[in-house]
Amino acid sequence: MIVIDRCGDNTYACWGGVTTLAAKIRGAAGTIVDGPITDILEIRQHKFPVYYRCISALTTKLLGIDGEINTTIQCGGVTVHPGDLIVGDANGIVIVSPDETEYILEEALRRQEREKQLIRRLKEGELLPHITGVDKLISLKKP
Repeated sequence: MIVIDRCGDNTYACWGGVTTLAAKIRGAAGTIVDGPITDILEIRQHKFPVYYRCISALTTKLLGIDGEINTTIQCGGVTVHPGDLIVGDANGIVIVSPDETEYILEEALRRQEREKQLIRRLKEGELLPHITGVDKLISLKKP
């Protein structure tokens, strides 16, 4: 996974169709850009996951500007270390340190199972406020 910290730059896109193709060919799993990208239609054609803040027609060029590779960065207000596990889908991204991976996976599976049970109960006719206990909170607020 390639994660790019744009250091607050929301004007110039550093990622586009060509960089997407290059990353895909090299076997990258996806890209996260804490800033703008360009060439969105081309990126979508590559069917390669790219998460970003916005789209810009203005692009960066190699101007000898310093940068670092394989170092700790900030992305979306979250610290990302080399080796962190990155999980993303259409809803967003989560960064997990390797030492928390097993706990996070187990908790995610528990929550998925609870949601399956919740959906089953809803389909059986129970009301969501009753299942979650919200109805008790509402009854406590009566004047």
